[in-house]
This record gives sequence, structure tokens and C-alpha cells, in this order.
Amino acid sequence: MKAQANRYSLSVAPTGRARCRACKGLVARGEVRLVTLAVVSERPRRVTKFVRHATCVDADLARRVLHAHGTVESVPVVDMASAEMVSGVRATLQRLTDV
Repeated sequence: MKAQANRYSLSVAPTGRARCRACKGLVARGEVRLVTLAVVSERPRRVTKFVRHATCVDADLARRVLHAHGTVESVPVVDMASAEMVSGVRATLQRLTDV
């Protein structure tokens, strides 16, 4: 079984139930979050989601996101996130990788 790379996306939290992988706090409903889709089993194919507040993204994760997608603009946006909110998260990702 070949390990598959994680996939990342930006989305709006549909509920306030998910916990941030970094700080363990709840991600509020309507807040933009970074979602990591990780394949945990190939047969049957199972995927799990890990979420983080945009403010909890560290430089290591930002580098992994950019490695997977090439540029911050190519990170997919799921759901109806406002352009302002998404551009703020993308700017954070870019700033963390420029360090």
C-alpha cells in the first residue's frame, strides 16, 4: 500500500463542533478554517479530516500546504467563504512560508 499525500483546503465551519488540532479549542460556526484530508486506510478507502483555526497554522504546516499545492492561490476553497476571509488566511500562509 502506497502512502498518499495529505490534501488541504480552506472552508467555512458549518457548525461549531470541530476542535482545532493545534489549540484544541472549538472552531466557531462560520469561521474560515484549514482542513487537512488524510487517507488513513486504503481498503476500504477511509479519509479523516483534521481542522485548524487560521491563526493556529504554524510554519511547518504552511510549508506542507504549499508543497502540496504549489502556491497559496491554488489551495482549494470549499463552501462559500468570503473573498476577504480567504485572502487573509492565504496571506498568513504566505507570510509563514516566507520566513
